[in-house]
Amino acid sequence: MKTLKTRTYPETSKVAAESCCEPEQGTLEKRILEVFVFERNAAQARNRLSPKGLSLKRALAAFASAGIGLQHTHSRSRLARARFRDNGNIRGFGIGSRLIVSTISLFLLPWSFASPIGTLPSGREGHYDFKEWAGNLVRVWHYVPEGVEADTPILFVMHGVRRDGDRYLRQWVPHAKKYDFILVAPEFSNEHFPETAGYNFGNTITPQGDSVPREKWAFSALEPIFDDIKARTGNQSETYNIFGHSAGSQFVHRFLYFVPDARVEHAISANAGWYTMPERGNDFPYGLKGTVVTVEQLRKNLARPLVILLGTEDTDPNHRSLRRTPEAMAQGRHRFERGHTFYEFAKKQAAALKVDFGWSIKLVEGVAHSNEGMSGPAAALLYKGSE
Repeated sequence: MKTLKTRTYPETSKVAAESCCEPEQGTLEKRILEVFVFERNAAQARNRLSPKGLSLKRALAAFASAGIGLQHTHSRSRLARARFRDNGNIRGFGIGSRLIVSTISLFLLPWSFASPIGTLPSGREGHYDFKEWAGNLVRVWHYVPEGVEADTPILFVMHGVRRDGDRYLRQWVPHAKKYDFILVAPEFSNEHFPETAGYNFGNTITPQGDSVPREKWAFSALEPIFDDIKARTGNQSETYNIFGHSAGSQFVHRFLYFVPDARVEHAISANAGWYTMPERGNDFPYGLKGTVVTVEQLRKNLARPLVILLGTEDTDPNHRSLRRTPEAMAQGRHRFERGHTFYEFAKKQAAALKVDFGWSIKLVEGVAHSNEGMSGPAAALLYKGSE
């Protein structure tokens, strides 16, 4: 499978400062984090620290590369307070002299950063409201398995038209337990991301058809949520996987067009009702004409490891949420046909653009329009062999 170029997204994180410190964390880390509000990129420095131990030189480099200054004041030979400043320098103040951050304190870092530093509980479901980005509030449902480690995989699961991230999370929890991955189900409410445009189209346009600034796209929320989850769990994964069913499947395949540098390793688009075809001849949302997606981005998309996952019984032409516009009907009578049309069209486009086609199509026998029914086979595709 091909891997994607990574990109770092800065994190603004009042939330991180308020939620990172558990009572059992290392003393140095706890003291530092309890007295400051994270500046931009703080989580990135922490994620560069190896849980297996690091040298003083590497610790200094990790903090400096994230643009974080660390200032220590000692009183009665003990660390009394510490704070981070966004000045790019690491420096310390001792009694009567100015010192580089103390060697003893920094060598405590491997132990204090070795375990999860956030507030996400392990072994049970939970949620929090994510606000640390330019767009509207996103509720993040999550499940962290027992015994999570720094390299535990992360999977995003995108909900359907009912905007019920909690239900999607519950249906995926057994698989997260079986295959040992962190489960994240962002919920894009109809209040904050209204109608089909707000979610299925990634909030790239309003329901009236006006353009939305890139930083407020629903698509633009996933990368900072990924960084936030890493910060809250001590995870050091460089990539994540993503699955979407129904409206979530529409979100996923369009997300890959519009965010070409997303740190996605593998993606699954399951049982979408209809598709944006990978071509620039027809207007969005049926094609990509009039969007910011370039030919080069399209080429990159066609090379991605994307699975079109279809339930063989998802063949109801009268399903209540199935779109029946002339453009949608041209893709097929029902979801099963439309998925095949999408895949075959993309395959031809890849050949025309001389791209090594990275997509595949998989069938789930006996399953109709059901996230729960598709979740087990999807999890096996992503993680079988990791039990």
